[in-house]
Amino acid sequence: MFNKIILDIKREKSYSNVSNRIIQSLDNKTLTPIIESYLKEIKPNLNSKKEYTKTIKEIRKNLEGVYGAFNPEIKKRNKILRLLKKDSMNIELHKRILSTHLSSRERLAEYPEIYKRIFETTGKPKIILDIASGINPVSIPFMNLDKIEYIAVEINREDIKFLEEYFSIIKDKYNVNGKALQKNLIEKNNFPESDVCFIFKALDNLETLRTNITRHLLKSIPTKYFVISFPTKTLYKKRLNIKRLAWFNKLVKQPIKFNTKNEIFYIVKKENVY
Repeated sequence: MFNKIILDIKREKSYSNVSNRIIQSLDNKTLTPIIESYLKEIKPNLNSKKEYTKTIKEIRKNLEGVYGAFNPEIKKRNKILRLLKKDSMNIELHKRILSTHLSSRERLAEYPEIYKRIFETTGKPKIILDIASGINPVSIPFMNLDKIEYIAVEINREDIKFLEEYFSIIKDKYNVNGKALQKNLIEKNNFPESDVCFIFKALDNLETLRTNITRHLLKSIPTKYFVISFPTKTLYKKRLNIKRLAWFNKLVKQPIKFNTKNEIFYIVKKENVY
């Protein structure tokens, strides 16, 4: 059954945006924990065509949180990006781009307050590293920073291409030196130094793929502060039980926490990661 599920997941057209090397990493060893987790929580009847289709869709959603491979609005955001080239200071165009992705759309009204609370603790950074960034860098206008180096890390080629073009558009107007790096977080990586490292809504999914990967990842990133968020609801629309984050709370000490409607944020000094 696992092999059939994996093959059907890979038939998703949006995987064409992911490199062959990354697709090859989606083997039984990687996908099995996700499938097992889903089957254990939902317990669908896989003999039912309706339930089987639902299972495939839900597993793809889980993978989306890590691999960013399933953005159905890529064409829409690229069209808006072309408009932004002519008017790079237009905040409404930035908002329209952010609205094409679920995570950034959810925090759209809260971005100014989120960054205000983050930078009150970390100070205004000169270098930001954004891990599994998605299109979060498009929220730079809400950061109110004077001059910044922004390094986005993504796995999806389409996102890398989009972010590189976006950085080139806003470079002069917002005084941003931006670049996008393609990395598979499941693999061992070297990361550039930063003042603040964002990891928004990614660690829970990564930990599902490989136990203890969070600790190794945080230890490998040279930064002063981590800003890490988790969704307040699970993939299956259940409210987040704080016990589900017990594994993470064991990795950090003295975090500063705050909540928004859809996320819980942790601000952690690098030295306070066990």
